[in-house]
Amino acid sequence: QGPARRQNLYRTPSKRSEKRVPYTPVSRQQPEALSLLPAALPAGVSFHPAGSCLCLWRVVDLLLSPVKVVLMLLLVIIRIPIVIIFMLLPIACRKCLFKCLFGCGYPLYLTTIGKKYWGCILESMYTGGSSPRPHTVDVVPTRLSTCTIWPVPVASDNYSYLIVDHATGVCAVVDPGAHVPLILACFQLGVVPRYVLLTHAHHDHCGGVDELCRQYPIIEVWCGPGEKVFGHKTRVLHDKDVFKVGRTAVNIVSTPCHTPGSLCFCIPKVRSIIPGDLDSSPGGIRDSEAILTGDTLFLGGTGATFHGTDIMMWRSLQKLNEIPDECRVFPGHEYTETLRWFAAWLEPDNERAFIMAHEANAQRSMRKPTIPGIMGIERKINPWLRSAEEALGRSIDTRLDQYYEGVSWCSRQWQCLNSPPREWLAFPVPMASRAISTPHR
Repeated sequence: QGPARRQNLYRTPSKRSEKRVPYTPVSRQQPEALSLLPAALPAGVSFHPAGSCLCLWRVVDLLLSPVKVVLMLLLVIIRIPIVIIFMLLPIACRKCLFKCLFGCGYPLYLTTIGKKYWGCILESMYTGGSSPRPHTVDVVPTRLSTCTIWPVPVASDNYSYLIVDHATGVCAVVDPGAHVPLILACFQLGVVPRYVLLTHAHHDHCGGVDELCRQYPIIEVWCGPGEKVFGHKTRVLHDKDVFKVGRTAVNIVSTPCHTPGSLCFCIPKVRSIIPGDLDSSPGGIRDSEAILTGDTLFLGGTGATFHGTDIMMWRSLQKLNEIPDECRVFPGHEYTETLRWFAAWLEPDNERAFIMAHEANAQRSMRKPTIPGIMGIERKINPWLRSAEEALGRSIDTRLDQYYEGVSWCSRQWQCLNSPPREWLAFPVPMASRAISTPHR
């Protein structure tokens, strides 16, 4: 908070004078790119994922370290034969086994047990004296008419985002899956986050809320109806609400299916930009220049239907039809390479899908970001945005129904990637072995 105080991000007119204090927008002070591996970390910042600085916790953690090592070795030893047996099973047995395991594990993931499990993952990644290697490098900001969006690579494949308002310097964090890279990003940009906006409350999207609220007590946490963030009192956002980050308007679009209260955040253009005008009215969804979709829409695919059906997902995606083709899409995960190869395999006659799949493959081979996407391109290659096309329906019949008959349409995408048929394994896809191992969230 020291650098933020020195820069005085929240300057207000003096009470003794009616004149405004001259202010330089934060966007002019921002670097060209973030470095999430600084030589020196911010002084006084605690990076413990559990959010505790108590000596008692450190003593208990030290005593349990040998136990943790033994348990990890046992898990590795047990996992090897399980994976071998799983790969030798027929696809029908894999589906049944996966369904049973998921039915038992997912409800636990939504409880405090899942939160502690995610905390252990973050602890193994972000403690030990050095920051981990981010999954994506050379991430650049996207400057919009009213704000700048900074993508921040988090964990193994997540993206969090910083929305920094140009006029006031107010900052909002979207989907803080881990606190360490976000605190580093805020420190480098010299901003103090004021809000946390959650597309949904899975732990890989809200796992950093605890520590962010401790480091920045002014933070308010906002999420959709029915979403629960353990240990925090949240405020609810509803469909068609307009949330303000400084002077930047954020239109709320409710897209339930991945979770009951899943949201998308649309940032519209300002219809009239007048210097010093506080009443510049933003546009609606049809004027959106950027959308943050969380796990509802990915580049080349869509999220899993954990709390709904294909009809619910279709209705949610239909709400995004009003978004213009030039709108930029910021998803919650770096799944682009995998999903675009899946789209190309699903529709082999779509030349654009193959071109975009090769492009994503080239970018990810150098660990470059594939975000943001363009909505117009997604409408041409994303199968789930073109479900009404007859040619695509025939391709799905031939490609998927023979392997995954009776499974919901959106779920086939993830079942195919986790338990690929022989035809998918034989598909001439560069780096296909890495693509099919994308984790299921």
